[in-house]
Amino acid sequence: MTEQTVIIYLDDSGVLDSNHPVKHFVYAGYIFISKDEKDYAKRRYISTIKNIRRSSGRVDELKAAKISIKSKRKLYQVMKPFHSIAAHVWTDKIYESILSNNLSKHRYKDYVVKMLVKKSLKNLIDKELIKSDDDINIILNVDEQPTSSDGFYGLRESIYEELKFGITNWDYGSVRPPLFTAEVKVSVHYFVSEHNYLGQSADIIANRIWVSYCHDDISLRQRDKHFLLTLP
Repeated sequence: MTEQTVIIYLDDSGVLDSNHPVKHFVYAGYIFISKDEKDYAKRRYISTIKNIRRSSGRVDELKAAKISIKSKRKLYQVMKPFHSIAAHVWTDKIYESILSNNLSKHRYKDYVVKMLVKKSLKNLIDKELIKSDDDINIILNVDEQPTSSDGFYGLRESIYEELKFGITNWDYGSVRPPLFTAEVKVSVHYFVSEHNYLGQSADIIANRIWVSYCHDDISLRQRDKHFLLTLP
């Protein structure tokens, strides 16, 4: 049996805080269904960065918050051949008890990431791009940030259990079945975007989707090969 490999890069945009005037929070990035596809995307992105630096004279990291709209558009367009994913959170619909506690807030972010990973993988299964009955190795790369410590599980363990065993909620009598029936491997890596080009690409799309909600402009987030999850 051939082992499938799925590689994901995610970054966030916005503020998960009830007191913030903008009520939108986003995780977004790209999901690759092979190492070769990931490497091809990286080469394309680096080539575009080099072109922008040559024309602008910049040598620093090209973050969405610090570059021109034209440059952001180029960095967004070069990734159009690849599958993108996003989770949008309406922060004014989250319980205040979650947002008022930093540890609970971090745990909720982990939950958003977990559900985005699961639903994105389910979307790939539905499109017959990956198989639910083959071994799978999932490599998740997330922009470096404080991690949850007030839950029973870390992010990696939580994702693994959701995908391999599903979740039974005894309080509500609900069951979420497992997504995969074969062997599941999950690894989680936290990157510093300055040293990670595909992490930078996640920053660009996360910012664009966040802006699309801030300006209520759906055209900014309409793209082929895109999966969107809305929470809560």
